[in-house]
Amino acid sequence: MDSQTRRIPPNEWEIWKATILDLTRQKANTRKKVMAIMKDKYGFNASISQYESQLRAWGFRKNLSPDEWANAFEIVDKLKSQHKDTRILISGEPVDTARIQKSRRLYNKEKHKNPNRTMQGRSAGLQNSSIEIRGIDGNWTPYANPDNVVNHAQNQARNGFASPIASVVGNATTKTGLSVKQGPHGQVYDNVDVFSMGTPLPSDLSHISGSQDLNERVIGEEPWPMLFDVPQLSPSMVISQQLPQHEPPMFVDIAFESPSWDLTNWAKSPSPLFSPVPPEFYTRVRDNLEALPFKQLMKDLGLLGNNPMNRSLNFDSTRFSAIQSPVTLFQADIISSMSENDANQRDERSSDATYLWSFLRSLLPNVVLQGGCDSGESLMTEDEMLQTNLIPILLCSTADGFAALEDIPIHSVLKYLRRCVDIDLLLKASHSHIGKALAENLFRAAIEAKDMGALKCLLAIPSIDINSIVCIVNGRKYTPVERAASLQDLGIVQIFLDAGADVKKTCDLNPLDRGILGKLINSIGWNVRVPPDVIEIGKVLLRAGAKLHLDIVRRALQAHNWPGLAYALVSSVSDSDHSELIRGGFLSLIAVHLDDWQATQATKNIIMACERIKCQTCRTDYKGKLDWALIQGAKRGHLELVRLLLLHSKTPHRALSGAIRSGRSEVIDAILTLKPDINAPAHSIDDEEWKSQGRESFGTTTTSYAEAIEAGNEKLALEMEGKGALELLSEGRRFEPAITAASRIGDIVYVRKLLKCCPSPTPSHMSSAVLYAVQKDHEEIFRALLAAGADVNSPSNPMPSPPDPLFAAVLRRNSGMVSAILSADVSDQYQWRLYRYKGVESTILGEAVKWGDRVIIQDLLSAFPSATFKYRGLCPVLDEGDMAGFEFLLGCGVTSISALTSCLEIGLSRGDAELVQKLVERGADPSDPYVFATCVDKYPAMLPLLCEHIFSRKSHHVVPGFGTDALKAAIRRGQAGLAAVKLLLGTGLVDAKSFSSDLYVQDETPLGLAIKLSRKGHHADFEVIRKLLDYGCDPNSTVTHVTHTKPNIRQTALLEAIDTGSTDLVRLLIDSGARVNLEANLGLKRTPLQKAVEVDSLEIVTLLLEVGADVNARPAERGGATAFQLAAIRGNRIIAAKLLDYGANLHAPPAPINGRGPLEGAAENGRVQMIFFLWEVNKGWFDIEVCRRAMELAEGNGFMACRGAIAELSQKRVATLPALDQY
Repeated sequence: MDSQTRRIPPNEWEIWKATILDLTRQKANTRKKVMAIMKDKYGFNASISQYESQLRAWGFRKNLSPDEWANAFEIVDKLKSQHKDTRILISGEPVDTARIQKSRRLYNKEKHKNPNRTMQGRSAGLQNSSIEIRGIDGNWTPYANPDNVVNHAQNQARNGFASPIASVVGNATTKTGLSVKQGPHGQVYDNVDVFSMGTPLPSDLSHISGSQDLNERVIGEEPWPMLFDVPQLSPSMVISQQLPQHEPPMFVDIAFESPSWDLTNWAKSPSPLFSPVPPEFYTRVRDNLEALPFKQLMKDLGLLGNNPMNRSLNFDSTRFSAIQSPVTLFQADIISSMSENDANQRDERSSDATYLWSFLRSLLPNVVLQGGCDSGESLMTEDEMLQTNLIPILLCSTADGFAALEDIPIHSVLKYLRRCVDIDLLLKASHSHIGKALAENLFRAAIEAKDMGALKCLLAIPSIDINSIVCIVNGRKYTPVERAASLQDLGIVQIFLDAGADVKKTCDLNPLDRGILGKLINSIGWNVRVPPDVIEIGKVLLRAGAKLHLDIVRRALQAHNWPGLAYALVSSVSDSDHSELIRGGFLSLIAVHLDDWQATQATKNIIMACERIKCQTCRTDYKGKLDWALIQGAKRGHLELVRLLLLHSKTPHRALSGAIRSGRSEVIDAILTLKPDINAPAHSIDDEEWKSQGRESFGTTTTSYAEAIEAGNEKLALEMEGKGALELLSEGRRFEPAITAASRIGDIVYVRKLLKCCPSPTPSHMSSAVLYAVQKDHEEIFRALLAAGADVNSPSNPMPSPPDPLFAAVLRRNSGMVSAILSADVSDQYQWRLYRYKGVESTILGEAVKWGDRVIIQDLLSAFPSATFKYRGLCPVLDEGDMAGFEFLLGCGVTSISALTSCLEIGLSRGDAELVQKLVERGADPSDPYVFATCVDKYPAMLPLLCEHIFSRKSHHVVPGFGTDALKAAIRRGQAGLAAVKLLLGTGLVDAKSFSSDLYVQDETPLGLAIKLSRKGHHADFEVIRKLLDYGCDPNSTVTHVTHTKPNIRQTALLEAIDTGSTDLVRLLIDSGARVNLEANLGLKRTPLQKAVEVDSLEIVTLLLEVGADVNARPAERGGATAFQLAAIRGNRIIAAKLLDYGANLHAPPAPINGRGPLEGAAENGRVQMIFFLWEVNKGWFDIEVCRRAMELAEGNGFMACRGAIAELSQKRVATLPALDQY
C-alpha cells in the first residue's frame, strides 16, 4: 500500500462499489483518472494497489486476453451459423461493436499468420466475460456452453478425480457431490479433500502432461481443482495462471497488465513453515537431471539419491486460495521482496519481473528433451522443463553466484528455497567446492534476508569463514558484520561477533565509510530519528574494538535527531584524539546538538583528557574554540555547560548576547558574575569567523543591548542604558543591530528613541530595519525610517526571501509603501532581479501582475522603463480568465516573446484557437520545444492547429532538433500517441534523429526511446519503431548516450534492442540493416553478440551467430570482453558451449585495461561451476600466473570456494601454488 494512503476497510469499499465500477467501465477513464475522480469528487482516497486488489476481488476486468477473445469468437461464430444474435460482455457490460470488429481483425490476422498456433489456455472458457443470446421476445439471456461441461468431466475422470456433475437447466446451474462456502480468502469446496495433507496423492502421475490444459471450467462456475506438471499444494482450489510471453501483443486495444497477484498471503507467509512441492513429485525432477546440466551439481551435493524437498508441509487450509506454477510462486516472492523496498514502484517492477522467465530459460539446454520415449511418453517442452526443474535451476544459479539472477533480490531466492528445500540436507552436503560455493552464497542471501536461523546453521559449516566472505551490494563491498551493521540488525551483528567477526577489517576503502561504524552511520537517513537498536549496535561495536574515525563523530553530531548515538560516539573518542576534537570545532557541535547534560559530560571528558595526558597547549592555542562553544551553549540555554566553559573564558560579552537570546535568566546571571562588557561593540554570535574590521555583513551582527531590546527584557535594557548604551550608539556599529531589533518587534517607541539619540545615522544601516517594517506592515516605523533618510535598497548581503523592501511591499499588496519606495531613490537593478518566493522564481513586475493593481503596474513601468514581462509573466492574468487585464498588459507594450510563448500552453489547454492565433500574431513562437512537446503530451487534439501555425513559418527542410521533444512525447504516450507520431512524421520536417532540442538533455533519440518502451508493451508489433526506420532513422546510429558519467557510454539501436530481450525486435533491426559486427570502440562497450551474451539471451545469441556475428570480435579497450569471456563472467555454460560450437577462442587476450580472461572472470564473479567447465574444456591447461590472478580476484570478492577449486585443480600440475589447506 502506498505510504500516503490508509488501508480502506471492506465495508467502505462496498459503499462506493457501484460508483467505482461505473467510472471504471467508461472507456475514457484510466485507472489513475478513476482514482483522481474518487479522491477529488467524493473524498475517497485509496492507492493504486488497493484499487487493483479490490477490482480483482470484485471479479471486474476491463479487457480480455488474446486467448479469451479467441474463445469468444469461436462461440460467437458457432452461434451465428445457427442464426442466433449474440453479444459479448466483459464484467457484465456489453462490448461495443467497433471494439469487437477491431479485435476480430487482429485475431484473423494472427490466425492467418500462424494457422498452426494453439492458443494457450483455450479450454479456459470465458473466465472474464460472458456471451448472451437474443431471444424471440428481444430479451438477452446468458449462453452456457455444454461442451465445457462434457470436457470438464472427461478431464477430471482422466486425472483420477471425482468430478462434480454440472447440470444446466435454463439459467440455473447445480452441482452434485460438491458444496461451496465462503471462506476468509475465497470460496472453499466441501467434500473435496484431494489436496489436503491428510489425503494421499495419486502414486501414478505419468498421465499428467505439462502441455495439458489446466484451465478448463464450466462457464459461469468457479474453477475446479486441477494438477500442474509439478503441482503446488493449496487448501481448496487451483487456478492456472499463464505468465506473460515475450512477444508483441496480438490485440492493440487490450491493456496487458501485470499478473494479477492473488499471492499476497503466499509472499508474506513465513518460509520455513511449509513447502509447496510434495515429495512424491521429486522423482520426476531427479529423472530429468540426467539430461540437464544440473546432474554434476546434484552429484557434488550428494543429492542424486536423496530427496532435498522439504517435508514439513504444515498447510493452513484457509491461508491460500490458489495453486500456482513454481515459476509463478517464485515470481510472487520476487515482487513481494521488491515491493518491500518501494511499494510505489510495484507495478513497474512487477512488469520487469516477468522477464524472469526468459532469464531462467537461458540456463536450460537449447533442445527439446525426450522423457521416457520408450514408454510412449510425450516430449517435454522447454517451458515444462523449467517448471519441473526450477529448484535445481535456483540451486545451480545460487552456487554460481546467482548467475542470471543478479537483478533479483537474493533474499527472495533464499525465501523460496527455504519453502521448498530441506536446507539442512543441503548444508550437510557442503563437502565439495560446489557445495561450499552454495553455502557461501546462501550465507550472503541469509544476511540480506535477516534470517538468523539460516545464518546460525550456515556458520556451523567449517567452510564458512566469517572474515573471508565478502558481500557486494550495489557495487560496494562489505564484510558480513559490516553488512549486518548497515542493515541495522542487532541480532545478526551479535551472532557474527560471537562467531569471531573482526570489526576492524573492512573491504571498502571509501573514505566516506570509514570502517564498520561509518557504514552503520551512513545507513541512517539524514534527519531520521535513530532506532534504539542502532545506538546499541554502535555501543556493541565500540566494545568489540571497532575503530572510531572523527569524521563519523562529526556526521553523527551534525545530523538532527541523533543525540543518543552522537553522545555514545563522542564519549568513546580516545584521549589521544582530544586535541583534534578541540581544534576541529567539535566542542561547538557538542553544544549545539546535544542536550545540556550530554554536552556538559562530553565537554568535561575532553577537557579532562587534556589534563590526563598533561597537554599544555589546547586551552591556550585553541582558546577561540572554547569561547565559541561557550557562545553556542549560551544561545541554547545550557546552564551547566556555560558554567563549565566560563572557567576557561576571559571575554564573555559575546556569550552574554547569546544568553539573552536564549531567554534563560539563570544563564544570563551566570555570565554577569564575570562582569562582561555589556556595551561592547557589535559582534556576531552566528558566525564564528566574523571579524569586526573590514566587513559589512548584514544580519550577522548584534549587541547585548540589541538582544535585550528584541527579547523584551526592559530591565536589562535600562541597566545597559544606565551604563552608556545610548551614548555609545553611534560608535562601533552599535546602531544598526539596535534599530533592526526595534523594527523587527514593531516597537515605535524604541525606534524614535534610537533615532533621537543618533540623529545622523548612516542610511545603509537602516536598510534591514526598513525591510522588517515592510514585512510586518509597521507603517509608522516605515515612515519614520524613510524620514530619517533610510536606504530602501537591499542590504549588501542577501536576507532570507524576500531580500528587498520593494519586492516585500509588492507581496504585501501595500500600494502606499510601494509608492514611497519608488520615490526614495530606488535602484533600477530591481527590474532585472529574480526572486524565489514559495519555491517559484518571480520578478517585481510579475508579482505586480498577480496583484492586478494597474496603477502600481504603471508606476513600476514608469520607474523602470526598460522592464519587460519575462517568461510566464502574463500567465497569471490568463489563468484568472481576466481577458481585459490581459489586453491592458499587451497595450503596455512591454511584453516579450518568451512571455507570449508561455501563454500558448493556456490557449492549448482551453482549446481556444482564437487565443492561440492572437498570441502567434503578437509574436509567440509555436515551435518552442516545450510548447510543442506539451501539446503532444497533454493536448493532442490541438496538435493539428499548432502544426498549421508552425509549418506555415518553417522552411521546407529539417532543422536539427526541431520537433524532437514533441515526437518523444508522442512516443511516451504509447498506443494513445500513435496518431501524433504519424502526424509529426508525416510533415517530413521533424528531426527524428537528434537526441533533444535541449542541449543539456542528450539522453536518447526517438528511436532509442521507442525501443526502450517496447519492453513494457507500449507499442504493438513495434509499429512506432517500424515507422521511425521507414522515416530514415539509422539502426546503426547511436540512440542512447549517457552524458553525465565517466566513461562516455553510447549504444546503437541494435544494442538497445538486445537489452530488451526481444528476439523479434532484434530480427526486425537486422532486417532493416543493423550491422551485427559493429566494433566495440568510440564509446561502444560491446558488440551485438557480446551484449546478447551479457544479457543472458540464448535466443538472441543463436540468432546473431546464425546471421554471421563474429564470435571472436575484439573487446573494447577499456573494460571490454569477448563474447566467451562474458559468458564465463556471467556463468552461463549453455551460452559458452554454444559459442565454442561456433569457434570461440578460449584463449583470446582480454581487454588491455580492466579486462578479464575466462578463468579470471569466472573466479572474480563466483562462477564455480564455470571454473570446472573451463577446466574440462581446456583439458586442465591454464597458465600458472592466470591461476594465481584468478585466485586473487576470487579471494578479493570473498568467493573462497572458487579460490579453493582453482587451487585444487592447479595442484594436480603445479606444487608451488598455495596448498589447499590454506583455503
